[in-house]
Amino acid sequence: LARLYRQRGELDADTLDKAIAQLEVVVAKDADYREAKSELIELLYVKAQSLERGGFVRDYLGALKIYEHIVELDPNQSEAWLQIGMINEYQLKKFDKALKAYRKAYEIDPTDPNIILQLKGLEQGLESKSVE
Repeated sequence: LARLYRQRGELDADTLDKAIAQLEVVVAKDADYREAKSELIELLYVKAQSLERGGFVRDYLGALKIYEHIVELDPNQSEAWLQIGMINEYQLKKFDKALKAYRKAYEIDPTDPNIILQLKGLEQGLESKSVE
């Protein structure tokens, strides 16, 4: 259903929420249903990104909760770990949590330049603060 709406360009916020809710039910009943889980994760990314870019009020905590849900569904989602790290680092100033998330993302995909950049940048920043 969500794929059909997305293909037609009709996936508004209400339809997105309904599609996520329906897929949550399906995945709860059968966690091994890969296509449903994959579609759910894809829609959760769309929802989280819309919260981060949300006009005048950006809901970083809401986006963080969604990214955390994504890694509960599939712990190998390096992009979700990266986003968890970035929200913790830049928005919440929780550097230890950010570092853990970046390291997890790096374990999954050590070749992603964005992950390397964020991880090394935070490590160097924390190192320079500890020297001061």
